[in-house]
This record gives sequence, structure tokens and C-alpha cells, in this order.
Amino acid sequence: MNFFRIGSVFIIFQALIAHTQTWADPSMTLSATEEPSTWQLIQSKLRAGTFTEFMTPAAFSIDSLKIPNTDGSGIAPSNVYTDAWAGYEFAPNYELLYWQRFTVNLQSNNPYPGVHALARNPRFALRRTHVFNNPSISSIYDIYIQPGVAPEATLEGRSFEIGCRTFTNYNFPSSRLSVGAATEFTVSLSSSTSPITDRADIYGWAMPWLEYKLSKFFSTEHFVTVNYQHKQGTPWSSFDLDAYLPFIQNGIGITFSDQLWAAVLINNYLIVAPSLQNTWASVWIMVSLL
Repeated sequence: MNFFRIGSVFIIFQALIAHTQTWADPSMTLSATEEPSTWQLIQSKLRAGTFTEFMTPAAFSIDSLKIPNTDGSGIAPSNVYTDAWAGYEFAPNYELLYWQRFTVNLQSNNPYPGVHALARNPRFALRRTHVFNNPSISSIYDIYIQPGVAPEATLEGRSFEIGCRTFTNYNFPSSRLSVGAATEFTVSLSSSTSPITDRADIYGWAMPWLEYKLSKFFSTEHFVTVNYQHKQGTPWSSFDLDAYLPFIQNGIGITFSDQLWAAVLINNYLIVAPSLQNTWASVWIMVSLL
């Protein structure tokens, strides 16, 4: 199951903050007669950042330490997700990136007992930014590979993965409103000849959103997420919803600076009426280091 797609939403922060600002030309900080050093040129092309999310249980769920299912029962442990990445712009609007994702589950999750931390598959990506020649559109497209070395892959027999991610955001001119969508599509390959029940050979998610700027520092944030998967051995036309089921997140974003953004979000499923048993919260903290 693709439980922790939220970490990938860090791509939104990169686009709305890091990639919509003009990166400083090191030569602009020097006098007209000085040339930037090699290190200054390299430093101006480095990118690095982190995303952390704390996903809470429901206030009145059946299992007090788990994220609720539609009926209030536990579907996954309450957790802290962290995504760290580093990249280098080797040509205008082209970057090479390395992503490392971690999850700390705050409750036992088969086969791991108690509070435990898990590293997810490393991700290596080729990124294209500013795809569209329109100042109102922010865009980031990734092609990535993931060696199947983490438990999330080895337990399901996935030895290698390749995928693509898209991000497109439109800022309405002379308006505080912006809309966008992000998608991710991953194909899993396996070297194992033994069948594994419920193994997904294709999985991904789609997430449209809307943001409205209340002021320089505050905004309303609205996200809808649909996770999907295709299970090995089923017809290619057969795709299922993956956990979680489609859900919506509404909350307040806070822009502290060009380097720091946070949000508090309330999460509800789209297919059932919200209640205290199936409503939970998320806290996001996003940092752009370079």
C-alpha cells in the first residue's frame, strides 16, 4: 500500500517558494571587476531541503494511536514522515536530485513491534523545471528510478522501480488564488519468480489543490488525494483504490520566509460523512536549505 504519499507533496513547496523565486546570481554580489569563484558558481546551483509531516490519530477513533479508516477503526499507525533531498542544476531548468525518505511509526505495524523507524527506497531523479513559457504557471516534471533495497520493496519482491512525477500550478493574474495538480506514476519490477499476494506492479496518486492567499504570511490550503494501484496478475484495465481512500485536506498555511513554510490541515474522507471517529489532522513543516 502506498500509505505515505504525503511526503511527495514537498514538490509543491519547492515550486511555490524555491522555484518561483529568482536564484541569486553570485556575480551580483561582487563588484563589476570581480569574477565569481568556482565554489560560488557551484553553490548557486545547489538545491537542498526537507519536508516533515506528523499525521495524528483521530480524537475519538477506535484505536487511539492509529490513523482512522472510514469507520473509525485503525488503518495505519500515527507517524512522522521526513523527506530529505539534495540536487544540482547542471543546465538551465534541469536538475539531478537524490531523495531519501524516512518514516517513524508511533505504534507497532506488522512485522515491526513498537515505535520504529523505516528508511524507504532511495530515489534518483532527473528534473525539468519551468516547462511552460508562462509567468503564471509553475511546473516541475521528474523522471526517477528507485532501487528496491528498503523493506517496503523487499517484503513485496520489488527489486527496481521507475516512474514519473508531474507538478503544475497556475497563479491567476492579479488574484490571490492559485490552483494546481500533482501526479505520480510508478512501475515496479521484480526479479522474483514466486508470486506474492496483492503485490502492486503499478501504483501512484493524483492530487489537485487550491490555495488562497489571505495575506503575505497566511493562506488557506485545500488538497484532494486519490491513491491508486494495479495488482500483479490482474487485467491491465483493472486498477484499484489504494489506502488511504480518497480524502480531502483543508487548513491554514503559514509562510515564515522563503525558506520556511508550515501548515495545519484537517483530513476527511470523501466517500463518507465526516465524524470525530474518522477525522484526523496533519502538521507539515517544509524547509528550503539551499
